[in-house]
Amino acid sequence: MPRPAKPVELQSKHNTKSDIKKRQSVQNSLKGDSSCIVPPYKLSESQLNIFNKIRDVYNSVDLIGELDVYTLAEGAVVIDRLQQLEMMINNDPDLLTDKDIMMIRKGYTQDYYRLCNELGLSPQSRAKLGSLSLQKDKQNNDTLLQLLKGSG
Repeated sequence: MPRPAKPVELQSKHNTKSDIKKRQSVQNSLKGDSSCIVPPYKLSESQLNIFNKIRDVYNSVDLIGELDVYTLAEGAVVIDRLQQLEMMINNDPDLLTDKDIMMIRKGYTQDYYRLCNELGLSPQSRAKLGSLSLQKDKQNNDTLLQLLKGSG
């Protein structure tokens, strides 16, 4: 199975400048507006807290847009339900032998790891995103680049 495509900013292969600009343009236009990211359906209070926390972190580095609300909402539900299952098991360790509970937990765990992959929630992904953010800040604060662009 081929690896999923990464945003152009996270790729390690060498692309031409025109290819990078084209991909960035398409990615940004498909991302949509990042100022109106609200859950697409009613979430519980704890799910809404999870949704808002993830949204706020990603909004702070301008990585998500309005089309990501469905992934964020589903992720909030998965994380909340996985936490509920863990609390149930902690309160009643006999549930560790309950096949139905363990199958449900396994399904939510798989969904969680898929979510981590989609949203870049692993330490390695965060390191790449941090590097990208630092690079973007350097470009925004580079006086020479601003002068060359005509905005200095």
